[in-house]
Amino acid sequence: MALHILHLEDDSKDAELVQAALDIGGLEPQVRQVSSREAFHQALSGEESFDLILSDYVLPGYNGTTALQDAFQQRPQTPFIFVSGQMGEDIAIESLKLGATDYVVKSRLDRLAPCVRRARQEIEEKSARQRAEKELQESLMQFQATFENAAVGIAHVAPDGRWLRVNEKLCTTLGYQREDLLTKNFADITHPDDLSADWAQARSLLAGEIETYMMRKRYIRKDESLVWSNLTVSLVRTPEGKPDYFISVVENITERKRAEDDLAQAKEVLEQRVTERTAELVKANEELHTQILERRQLEAAVLEIAEQERRRFGHDLHDGTCQELAAMSMMSGIIAQRVRKKGLKAEADDLDDLTETMTRATMTARDLARGLHPVALDAQGIFSALYELADRTSKTLPCKFEYEMPDTLHENVLALNLYRIAQEAVNNAVKHSGAKSILIRLKAVNRNVTLTVTDNGKGLPPLSENSKGMGLRLMNYRASMIGASFAIESLAQGGTRVTCIAVLNS
Repeated sequence: MALHILHLEDDSKDAELVQAALDIGGLEPQVRQVSSREAFHQALSGEESFDLILSDYVLPGYNGTTALQDAFQQRPQTPFIFVSGQMGEDIAIESLKLGATDYVVKSRLDRLAPCVRRARQEIEEKSARQRAEKELQESLMQFQATFENAAVGIAHVAPDGRWLRVNEKLCTTLGYQREDLLTKNFADITHPDDLSADWAQARSLLAGEIETYMMRKRYIRKDESLVWSNLTVSLVRTPEGKPDYFISVVENITERKRAEDDLAQAKEVLEQRVTERTAELVKANEELHTQILERRQLEAAVLEIAEQERRRFGHDLHDGTCQELAAMSMMSGIIAQRVRKKGLKAEADDLDDLTETMTRATMTARDLARGLHPVALDAQGIFSALYELADRTSKTLPCKFEYEMPDTLHENVLALNLYRIAQEAVNNAVKHSGAKSILIRLKAVNRNVTLTVTDNGKGLPPLSENSKGMGLRLMNYRASMIGASFAIESLAQGGTRVTCIAVLNS
């Protein structure tokens, strides 16, 4: 960077010699020469920046001392060097005392370049010191502002616990005047229950075992009320590594602690209420479960009574009405033979028609009796009952029964309800589906027993709450009675499938 010099010299030849000495010295500066006081003043008060001022001591109507004073008034930070041919030692020393940076006699201009370099270095060092001092001062001011205006309490505490410095926020938090607080030891205003823990952490900090610590603690205010705080402490050491002072940051959390305590109390009350309410709900649930169980037992008993009535009616129909119809059919046939022997052919033919009608009625009654009372469930198991159901249905519509089970069902209630679901599904298919065939399947995998009744008819809508078909509701109800899942679906290829999946108890 080019060196800018203001040179006060009335002799142009001397000015050229000074310029040459500076160039030879490797500085190659930009020099502005002035030869009068007026021109010197004009240059000093102008906007042009100068790194150095050179001046002759003896000038027409003007001397070096006055020029030095004028320069100090306008450019106090700019180095000032005398370059003169007539300057005694006493004058030179006095000039240095007045503030001149240095002096060089014109007969020794070889010293000028080193002198300029030295002056420039000194001014740079001086500027650096001034900048450092300014930055330090600004840093101290910022620290002071931060310390005093912080939103939390801040203190410097001696290793023995004495307050060394406190900010206004801490004084307000603890209710003390600054002067009163500085006469205290932090232990004097710490709650006794928190003191030992605080000292233990401080000793660990002093021993270098930890770098900082945080804790919740209580302070005793001047009015003896308590202040809850979040305390954060770190340690400042001297350059030799010895403990100097603690920095303590005290955040007042009294309101937060009160809110936490209120919340904890409310939580405890709520948990107690939840516990009580849960107990009430458990009790109510147990009672409801008992009622549901009793209702299911009652419903099962009603179904059993209804089933017993169906069996009784089927038994009476089979053993009573069917036998009587069979006897009447036999008697009618015997009478027809007798009448025909007497030559009453027309009457005998009528009796044969009556016999045939009673025979068909007997067969129909027996089919009804077998539907009402599937004796095979008690005798040979559900397989025989479903075979018989398929056989009876085949008189109206092709119906087939298939099964994949290692053994028959030994649970009579489960067997009976599966049979009734199959019976109802077959009846629905015969009456409503328009199917050409029906397939009944019974399959067991592990402990799951699956019953399906599939037809190839027009399909039925899925079972819903709005479904008014009593048969569908009854099938669903029977499935729930034995803890089975129940579903009815229309197949994509046409037809309907009824599925019931039950779990064996053993």
